[in-house]
Amino acid sequence: MTARLRKFVRLPAGEKRCFCRAVGLLAYYRLALLVIPLQRLLRNRSRQPAAIPATMHVDAGRLAGLIRSAATVVPGTTCLVNSLAGQRLFAGYGYPAKLHVGVAKDRRDGFQAHAWLTLADEIVVGELPDMAKYRELPDLDSALSNRPTTAAVKK
Repeated sequence: MTARLRKFVRLPAGEKRCFCRAVGLLAYYRLALLVIPLQRLLRNRSRQPAAIPATMHVDAGRLAGLIRSAATVVPGTTCLVNSLAGQRLFAGYGYPAKLHVGVAKDRRDGFQAHAWLTLADEIVVGELPDMAKYRELPDLDSALSNRPTTAAVKK
């Protein structure tokens, strides 16, 4: 048995379920970003995921660790995939994590973008050693709610 599998087997039942949900959400967002416009995916984030029973509660710090571990299982995950899946997972456990996207541009690395999640103003998913170089874009939720809908534009 591999070390990874041994670690998984030793997890409490609630954490196993959380890990499996994280893998599923990461795979979903990894594939969805290939075929669904980002704006639509972001709008659909507001749909409430099924709440996790109180008996299956997982601490927020542990949730973040399980998301990081699950991301090693799903090929091609990015910071955006991790953040979208993480936000959905945190919401299911009753934690209101906020999605952030920032951009950076410098001569050596060119244009870069990064996504991360915060919970009570603390980064829980997506922290990098050079976070200060990213200039955060306006709040995505406000930007999406202020955009006219397709129906309003056609009138």
